[in-house]
Amino acid sequence: MGYKESLNDFINSQNWIFAKTMADIPHWYCLKSKCDDEDSWNWFVRFMDEYGVEGSFCGKTYKYLYWGEYRYWMMDPTPEECDLINRCIIPDGERKPENFPNIIR
Repeated sequence: MGYKESLNDFINSQNWIFAKTMADIPHWYCLKSKCDDEDSWNWFVRFMDEYGVEGSFCGKTYKYLYWGEYRYWMMDPTPEECDLINRCIIPDGERKPENFPNIIR
């Protein structure tokens, strides 16, 4: 299976929960504890870490993985510590080719 299929399979297998406590900054999250396949989780967060692009939000720097209509990021400093993945719809101004991973273009 290639990168595109692996990314789509992982993303589509997660239960994305709307972050209602931050409805003014619309985004969704999924939890490692609810993931049926820990190996897939670990692969995805390592992929985000390796192929994501740095960006800042509220003074903090994150690595964002741009894929499809969404931007994905983890809140933890390393993939090994990651137990939550966030995603939001990509803002129009960030829908640039350089934000998407070169490996899967």
